[in-house]
Amino acid sequence: CGDIAGEGEGLDIIVSCVLGLSGELLSRVPCRLGARVGDLRRALAPGLAPPGSPFRLVAGGRILQDAETLLEAGVQDGSDVLVVRVQCGVVLTACGDRRARLWDADSGECLRTFTGHAMSLDSAAFSPDGQLCVTASRDCTARLWDCDSGRCAATLAGHVDEVRHASFSPDGARVVTASGPTDRTAKVWDAQSCVVLCDLYGHGDEIMSAHFSPDGRSIVTASYDLTAKIWGGLGGSRGLCLRTLEGHEAGLLYAEFSPDGEAVATASYDGTAQLFGSASGTSLATLRGHFGTVFCATFSPDGRRVATASSDRTARIWDTASGACLHRLCG
Repeated sequence: CGDIAGEGEGLDIIVSCVLGLSGELLSRVPCRLGARVGDLRRALAPGLAPPGSPFRLVAGGRILQDAETLLEAGVQDGSDVLVVRVQCGVVLTACGDRRARLWDADSGECLRTFTGHAMSLDSAAFSPDGQLCVTASRDCTARLWDCDSGRCAATLAGHVDEVRHASFSPDGARVVTASGPTDRTAKVWDAQSCVVLCDLYGHGDEIMSAHFSPDGRSIVTASYDLTAKIWGGLGGSRGLCLRTLEGHEAGLLYAEFSPDGEAVATASYDGTAQLFGSASGTSLATLRGHFGTVFCATFSPDGRRVATASSDRTARIWDTASGACLHRLCG
């Protein structure tokens, strides 16, 4: 990138532009403090692949607006500015109004409303091919929906308490659901026949999330009983608990595998996230820094970063190797 000129202040600064979660340095750009954020975005655009990829600039935990000057945005000499790619497409949400909705991520327009549950929804997730979505509801059921038509394709009924979470296997052939304090089980369903294939018993309190491993052979669950569990033996009618992940001081709300399946990230009411080895079950790192409940912890596609969301109204990005907080996102 060449120099970015601007009106007003004439002090030259160098801005380090860093690619999103990977931390890769894209460019060091000489700028004037009076230059607009939009000028910097336009200067960076040709260097991003593929050409035309939408992106935002983030500094100090805040999305920068094109009309701001770098001075107004708080960008200083030597500042790191994050270049965050925007995945345009659709967004799926679950709501307490008993509906799930499909949104255009670019325009914000509601494309589809999925109506049929009798009570509020706690989660919604796409199938891997994006043709279906699954919702989890406090009416004790999960439902499969056709994303194009909005039609309910099937109802997964079998839990005796509210269904807190539901997600697809990597191949889309199965669904796992997690249920509340009376039920305390997770169930694996055939996504075609909607028959229960396997039950996961062993938690001492409600299960808040359940996710398949990348190879589809294991499941990790997170529970209010202060533990996460890794399950195998999914080909039988009752799954086998392979490992119990312990270390949190309050109930867990979320757990998922890393993209390579070698680690698990957990999120808890105790205000921390933790990383565990999926083979050993031992704690690898505790991610401390939030000042409230951590609702979820999710890996970047390359597994090198974890993003957490908290009731303290911030999100944070962490390095998985060191456990260090790299960025604090607020606003």
